[in-house]
Amino acid sequence: MSKQASNWAAAGPNRQAGGGLKIAAGIAVSLLGWGGLILYFARSGVLTPAEAGLMFIAVIGMYVGFGTLIGVYRFINKLE
Repeated sequence: MSKQASNWAAAGPNRQAGGGLKIAAGIAVSLLGWGGLILYFARSGVLTPAEAGLMFIAVIGMYVGFGTLIGVYRFINKLE
């Protein structure tokens, strides 16, 4: 196990209570920010409604994809 991975594993029980809530709130605010930016561009005429919809679906896909990668990475670290 690498030094950084062992540090993360050791920090597990010492994490602050409510840390997961802060992460979830940060993700939600970030997603709403991207959605607002896409909506702004669609309303201003920079994007067509179809392009805006596709961009929003792509952003959601990236959040799900990277979330899955992070979850698998954390699971694999617990197995070692």
